[in-house]
Amino acid sequence: MQSAIRNPQSTIHNPQLTVPVHVLCDVDNPLCGEHGAARVFGPQKGATPERVEVLEAGLAHLADMVKDQLGRDIIDLPGAGAAGGLAAGAVAFMKARLVSGIDEVMSQSHLAVEVADADWVITGEGRFDAQSLRGKVVSGVARVAREKGARVAVLAGQVLLPPALYRAGGVEIALACMTDSMELHYAIAHSETLLAQAAERWVRAVLH
Repeated sequence: MQSAIRNPQSTIHNPQLTVPVHVLCDVDNPLCGEHGAARVFGPQKGATPERVEVLEAGLAHLADMVKDQLGRDIIDLPGAGAAGGLAAGAVAFMKARLVSGIDEVMSQSHLAVEVADADWVITGEGRFDAQSLRGKVVSGVARVAREKGARVAVLAGQVLLPPALYRAGGVEIALACMTDSMELHYAIAHSETLLAQAAERWVRAVLH
């Protein structure tokens, strides 16, 4: 195979030419701290409490080096903790701008126009928990629906938020497809049926 010949005027060879980088984030978590990448996402990926603290210290050290050597403060930047801190790296080394992923998708899909005359908006997620209200799809949909006077229902694989919390976030009702005793592999294999059953429960609740 012949090697490709790069344009000598490309950004690789000419640092004066830059390409703006926008990173779409589905959460607003900072890099470090109580709501940071290590402490929130580490346990989800199997990190022990001891390992979480090692990861936290490493990310904090990286943030200090970036601030000292590049002049960019990434440690508390909203969204920097997305994808385990990948967003922070994009800001530090690519001069990226962090953008709300759901806001961008809603803008491109004209969701506000679509729900302008809706009574209900139904959305969903695999697991509806505290992270769902921190910049993910549900939070964005609920915000737009509330602005348009529509009510919001969430049909999720699991619902881990109490009604008081999700109602404060603009969601009126949330229904789980899985039961507490159900195995994940069973839920995945029967997802279509379980979702239909959850939808039926929602209809019954609305018409009650």
